[in-house]
Amino acid sequence: MELIGTEAEPRGVEFRLNPGTGVELVKRFELAEDSISGWEFDLTLTLTGTGGAKSGPRQFVLTPGAVVPRALNDTFYREPRAIAAGPVGDDEPDYEQEEVSPSGDRTGGLDAQGPLAFVGTHNKYFAFLLRGRDQASSTSLIGARYRQVAEVGQQDYEYVLGEALVQLSLPAEGQSQSWNYRIYAGPKDLDILVLDEPALGQVTDGDLSWFSGIGKLLLGVLRTLEKVTGNFGWAIILMTFCIRALLFPLNRRSQTSMARYQSKMKRVQPKIDAIKKKYANDRAELNKAQQKLMQEEGIFPPLGGCLPIFIQMPIFFGLFSALRTSFDLRQAPFMGYIQDLSRPDALLPWDAGFSLPMVGEIVSFNLLPIIMVIMWVLQQAKAKCRRATMVLE
Repeated sequence: MELIGTEAEPRGVEFRLNPGTGVELVKRFELAEDSISGWEFDLTLTLTGTGGAKSGPRQFVLTPGAVVPRALNDTFYREPRAIAAGPVGDDEPDYEQEEVSPSGDRTGGLDAQGPLAFVGTHNKYFAFLLRGRDQASSTSLIGARYRQVAEVGQQDYEYVLGEALVQLSLPAEGQSQSWNYRIYAGPKDLDILVLDEPALGQVTDGDLSWFSGIGKLLLGVLRTLEKVTGNFGWAIILMTFCIRALLFPLNRRSQTSMARYQSKMKRVQPKIDAIKKKYANDRAELNKAQQKLMQEEGIFPPLGGCLPIFIQMPIFFGLFSALRTSFDLRQAPFMGYIQDLSRPDALLPWDAGFSLPMVGEIVSFNLLPIIMVIMWVLQQAKAKCRRATMVLE
């Protein structure tokens, strides 16, 4: 091992292996000075033929990040994950990620085909991703696999590694050849991750799932509101009000249509009861008579009654996915005892938790879910009173 630079200003380290088998391997690892994000490292592999070994292809395994821990014990986000991406079309990469599972296979292949766009491991907030710096180096990344590992003395394989399968060509005696790679080792921030390589953005796209477009839009709005309020907690509240305000006309129209429909149904209910009594033993005539009555009275269920729900579902699913994995919320304080918006509510944590049937392990007293249930009950009661008022009007 040899230091690159000086002890006062080190730039990296170089490893040299010459076991006397006709091959010398040099691995050079140093900070990427031209990296825009500032979170990248350069890795250079050099093979030299020293005589006695036949030139030709040799296969190696590169591990960008070894034993990436969990960021949080989040049941909604399985971590850590192994990931690999390869080209599908001319310039569009596809990617495959593996979730760690103690009951699953200890090792296996990742489906992404070489030459790989990148391969590595990531958890909820950080990623360690390897890619080639030039055409020859990218072509050497012929495939990827994952491997699960456990701590010494432990039975649970709770860690997973994403490994690159690399094929290098040993040159003839006295000749050398080098391959250049770059490793991103930093936060899964939407803006930072793609500065040096846009393809790395697929990592966060995968976290946002089907709603990546909506999630990115909402995160952009959230960041803008944070600049206004100076706090992500108030920004989330303000964004929620904005979304509700935008959807209010649609919700109001749907509620009004439903109230009119219920009012008409209440008016013709005695006629419906009379028809049910008259054709109690004839289901076909009952349905025909009811349909005729509805047509004569001009009563039809409002077609837009479910429209607000279908419009809101993608928005709130996208918002949930965005807030669940947003690096911006990591260690972001709100107020009072809430000092990390990325973590679950825990007003009074207990050192020794206990379990309840149908609930699971209880490790803290959580105030926010109780407030949420109370607010939901009050909201439903208010909505019920509003509908009753509309019907009476």
